[in-house]
Order: sequence, then C-alpha cells, then structure tokens
Amino acid sequence: MDTNSFNAMMDIIVLLAGLYILYGYYLLTVKKELKHGLLVSDKFPAETCKDRDAYGSYIGLPTLLLGIAGVASGGIGLYKDYAHAASNVVNYANIILYFALLAALVFFIVRTKQAQKQFW
Repeated sequence: MDTNSFNAMMDIIVLLAGLYILYGYYLLTVKKELKHGLLVSDKFPAETCKDRDAYGSYIGLPTLLLGIAGVASGGIGLYKDYAHAASNVVNYANIILYFALLAALVFFIVRTKQAQKQFW
C-alpha cells in the first residue's frame, strides 16, 4: 500500500464519518431523535434528558459544522488523491479544511460536554 492509497482510505473514512454526522443532525432536527453513540453518550440515557428540544438546539450547530467539515475535508482529499491535482490551491484548501475539521471537532466536544452537564 502506497501513501496515496492510504491517504485515499483515510479521506473515505473522514467523508463517511461526515455523512454519518450529518445523518445524526437530520435525526436531531427533523425527526427529533437523539442518536446514541454520536449525540448522546451511553452513560446518559436519552429518556432522562431534561429538555430534548433545548438540547437539540444547543448541540445542533456544532453537529452541523462537524458534518460539513468532515464531508468537505474528505471530499477535497479524495479529489486531490484521485484527480492528482497538485495545484497550490487544492493543497492549501486541503490543509485549511483539515484545520477546520479539527476546530469543528473541538467545538463539538466542548459543546457536548457542556450540554451533558446542563441537560442531565
């Protein structure tokens, strides 16, 4: 396995994770369901949440940002790997999206921890 195929595999994983997080956001906002393992820890049963609507609105933005950042980062990485686009614009976009994904992940973790303290 060369580095290009390893990078492509990681980009596919990031892209699929972003899609799964966007699915969790869809369940949260449209169907008003809390997805265990993604939006709610197994330590905190969804049935014991004090206010599900407030929790959904509190955790909605970080979830959406994380999902979009994951899809964008994985997508631009796959484009870079398979289109062999070695231009500076694509490389810089890839680096910026990796940092955006990291920032969105930190934001999601912080808000999730705060929400667990506030709503359980």
